[in-house]
Amino acid sequence: MAVFTPAGLAEAWAARTEKVLPEIRQLVQRTGRRMLTVSKRQMRRQIYAIPEDMTATGKKKWVRTGNLLNAEDLAYAPNRSGVTLTNGMIYARARHELGRDGRQTKRPAHWRDGIYAELLPTVERDMMATRDRIFTAMGGR
Repeated sequence: MAVFTPAGLAEAWAARTEKVLPEIRQLVQRTGRRMLTVSKRQMRRQIYAIPEDMTATGKKKWVRTGNLLNAEDLAYAPNRSGVTLTNGMIYARARHELGRDGRQTKRPAHWRDGIYAELLPTVERDMMATRDRIFTAMGGR
């Protein structure tokens, strides 16, 4: 017969947490890298693959810097249990939302809109594999 005490339960859960956290952190890190890769690929396709506009005299209307692409980054939660896609360029949000307010634009680029749908199958498989590794590490199966 097992005897359960509050101290014993706390100790058991602490040991389980130590086994689970590294797997969760690795999952979050892999997911973050995938998010960033997909986001940058979408930016290249929707923004940087389109030639710059030209004036009537044939000069480019702006110089492409790549700053928006280079500013796309990841912000992890302090304990690495979550990740957010960020962009530090002051105009990033306005550029993403360009054309959604009803005004016409030849350059819509809502590069983050498709990330979730594109990543969902891969992340779901990765989550299930992580769950199985955790379960096995805790003595299951």
